[in-house]
Amino acid sequence: MRASGGSWGWRQYLALYLLATAALNAKEAAATLPLILLIYELLWHRRSYLWRPILLVTVVMLAGTWARFEDGSRLMNNPAYGVHLNLGLSNTAAYLNDLFYLHWGALNGVGAVLIIAGLFLIAAMARSKTLLFWALFIVISPLPVMFIPHRGLYAYFLPVLGWAAFAASCTAYLRIPQPVAVLLLAGALLVTHNQIVWNEAMPANSKLCELHTGLLARVPSLPQGSRVLLLDDPLPPTWTALMLVRLTYNDLSLDLIRPKQRGKAATPQEFASADAVIRF
Repeated sequence: MRASGGSWGWRQYLALYLLATAALNAKEAAATLPLILLIYELLWHRRSYLWRPILLVTVVMLAGTWARFEDGSRLMNNPAYGVHLNLGLSNTAAYLNDLFYLHWGALNGVGAVLIIAGLFLIAAMARSKTLLFWALFIVISPLPVMFIPHRGLYAYFLPVLGWAAFAASCTAYLRIPQPVAVLLLAGALLVTHNQIVWNEAMPANSKLCELHTGLLARVPSLPQGSRVLLLDDPLPPTWTALMLVRLTYNDLSLDLIRPKQRGKAATPQEFASADAVIRF
C-alpha cells in the first residue's frame, strides 16, 4: 500500500484483519507484529506513519491473546504454557546455545545479554536504521516464547530470520564482495556441519540418541497402537518425547504417558492402562 501510494479503505482493513487473525491463530509469535510494524514505521516513516492499520493489528492481537488466557481456556491449565517471568534470561541463553551449536549451558544469561547488546552496539556504530531494526526484531519477535518453558530451536524461527538479515546487512554495510561473503558462509556451514556430525557441540542430540537406543535396548518392539508409560528418560522435562518414541517403533498410533513432563509421578491408573512400562 505504501509503495503503490494507495489509500486505505474498508477492503484493505478487512484484508489486514483477516491476515492478522490468521497469523495469530497459526502462531503466538504473531502477537509481536504490532510492535514490529510500529518500529518499522517510526524508523523510516516517522512523519507519516500508518497508525490506523497498526492500531487494528494491535486490537486483534490483544483480543486473541486475551481469549487464549482467559478462564476456561485450555492454555490456562497447561503447564507447558505457564508464564514465568524469571525464564527470560535463561531461555534467551538456551536458544542462543541452540542457534550457535554451543555446548548445553555454555552460554548463560549474562553472556546472552552481552551478545544482544553487541548487536545494538554494532548498529549504533554503523548508524544504520536497518541494523537497528533487525536487532530490535531479534529481541522482540521471540517474546511470546521467552517466558514459558523452553521449547527448542524450532520455536526460535522468527529470530533466526532476524539474525540472518542482520548478518546480511552487515556484509552490505562493510561492502564485503559477494564472492568473499559466499566463502564466509560456506566456511560457517562447514564448521556447523562438522559440529553436528561429530556430535561434540550438541549434547542435546546425544540425549535423543540415548533415548532412542535405550528404548530399543529395553523393549525391542511393540504392537501397533500400544500405550507406553515412560519413566526417568534422559530428556529434559520440557521436551516432548512422543514423536521420537513413535519414530523409534515406527508407529504413529502409539500413545505415550510421560509423567516427567508434567512434573508428577505416574498414577496407579496409568500403570494399569499401559501396555508397556519403560524405565531408564
